[in-house]
Formats: sequence, structure tokens, C-alpha cells
Amino acid sequence: MRILFVIDSLTIGGAERVVVNLARYFKNKGESPSIIILRNENRFKKELSDIPVYLIKKRYKIDPRFISKLRKKIMDIKPNIINTHLFTASLWTRIALLFSRIPIIVTYHNVLWNEKWYTPFHKFLNIILRRKIKEHIFVSKDVQKFYKKIEALDGRIIYNGIDTDKFYFKERINKNNKNLLFVGRLIERKGISDLFEIMKKLDSDYKLTICGVGPLEDYVKIHLNENIHFIKTTDTPPLYRNHSILIMPSYWEGFPIVPLEALSSDCPVIAYHSPGLIEHPLKDYITFVRSKNIDEFVEKIRNFEYNYTQLKKARRLIERNFSIDAMGKKYCEVFRLWL
Repeated sequence: MRILFVIDSLTIGGAERVVVNLARYFKNKGESPSIIILRNENRFKKELSDIPVYLIKKRYKIDPRFISKLRKKIMDIKPNIINTHLFTASLWTRIALLFSRIPIIVTYHNVLWNEKWYTPFHKFLNIILRRKIKEHIFVSKDVQKFYKKIEALDGRIIYNGIDTDKFYFKERINKNNKNLLFVGRLIERKGISDLFEIMKKLDSDYKLTICGVGPLEDYVKIHLNENIHFIKTTDTPPLYRNHSILIMPSYWEGFPIVPLEALSSDCPVIAYHSPGLIEHPLKDYITFVRSKNIDEFVEKIRNFEYNYTQLKKARRLIERNFSIDAMGKKYCEVFRLWL
């Protein structure tokens, strides 16, 4: 089976990690996966060294040559099935293959609340090109509900999976709660500004590591100090093992894999009670805070107590239901329906 994944880029992010995990899963099963990216950013070159990754760069908002180049590359690859991730990749793939019969499966990772770029024109294009989609895959119930409400879409839910061997569980020796971690895209809805407000209210012996990339990178760098450090890496397993608590002040999420990675690695999670998290299958193992309540977040951190038994239960649940194998098998079932 020749499977083509199309995504905007392979930067540090949840959807990007899912594409890498799926490509590796199918490669290990003897299939022939490949990936097309639309921006020259691939932070997973080492993990994808034996999987073809093609850059078809979109240079401008309106770039007619891009469509023909994208179509030509897809025709050269000759995939049996195409799985797109994130809106831009999905839209341009459908336009490029307007008169092709190659089955397109679209995975929806996020809702589009307050996304200024998503204009009525984008919605119009999305609707008229809907017939090109053979199957809709949603990464959570919240994402499914959102698209059912605004675009009357329906489809199946496939939860994201992680590499449980890489994110292994080992009881930590140092159980203090003063070494904090944030992992994610540096965008407004992730509550980046709230991270700094939280740190202002904590004592000086609390430390925060911010790991990510995104439009707010300069904002983050301006606010760094001796207690707040910033790194860019896809090698996140050691981060979870070397930090006390993952903090997630996100205003909304799709189905984030970061709490899966953290809990699988014996790293507790404190997060806002926000869409995408309140219905998360691991919600019983996450410590929630009322959304945008900085003072309550600070108190939860100060008073947090490490619970090995609870974290071990979370790990077992992740091994059963949220591994790469569990995710990959479900995607494989969908793909084979359209061959």
C-alpha cells in the first residue's frame, strides 16, 4: 500500500508528531509511506531518514504554479491513498486533485474558534470541495462536535497515539513540584502569556522550561529570565522525565498528545478546564483549573502532591488505548476500505 501523508510542515507540534508516528507505523508494517510538506521545515529528519519527504513550497497566497507542482509530485508518487492533516494541506490537495480518483482521507486536529484567517471564502471553498473527501477522521469528540455543528460533517473518531517505548514510565526519585514544563506550539490559544503571569506569582525557586516553536517565539524570548528557559527540540522524552509537572494553560485543544506523553512518562499534568481537555479520555488523571484563572493555577502548582498510583493507572490506559499501534490499526482499517 502506497500511502501519502500531506501536511503544512514538520515543525514541533501535535499534528506533525501524529504524521511522523503514522508514517513510521506503516513503514514498520512493510507498507510504502511518503510525506509531502508545504513549508521548508522538517524537524524529524532523523526519525524519517528512511521515509521520503518531499517539499512542494507554496510561495505566495496565490501561487498557480504551486497547484501544478503539487499535482505532478502526487502523480509521480502514485499513492493508493492520501491522508491530509491540517486545513491548508487538505484544501490544496483537494484543489490539485480536482479531477483525480485517488481517495483522500482528511484528519481534523483542531477546531477553528477565533481563527481570523478562516474567512467565509475559506469555508465556501471547503464546502464545495467536500465531495473529494472519502472519509473524515476526527481526533476527539470535541473536534467532531465542532465540525458537525458548523459544516454538518460526520465521520469517525480515531484518538492520537504515542510511542510508549520512547515515553516510558519510571517512578521519579525527586518528587518536588518546582521544575515546570510547557511543550507545544507558541500560539495565542496555548495561553503563552498566561505562562509568564503564572511564573510571576510563584516563588523564585520555581523554574519553567518552554519547548516549542511558533509565531510567538519572539514574545517568549523577550520575557525570558533566570527562572524561565526556552528550547527547541523534538527529543521530548528526557524533558518529561526531568521535570516535575507539565502545565497546559491552553484556551482550547483538539486532542493534544502532550498530556499522553507526559502521563506516560510519569510526569503529572495541570491544565485549564478547556474544550479538548475536559472530554479527554485521560481527564480523570489531569488536575484541572478554571480557564484563565491565574491565581487558581498558581495554587494548584504550590499545593500539588505527586501520586504514583494514579499516574501508573494512567500509563496502563495509555498502553492499551493510545499507543501508535492502537492508532495505526484504526487508520489501516480506514485506508483499506477505500483501496
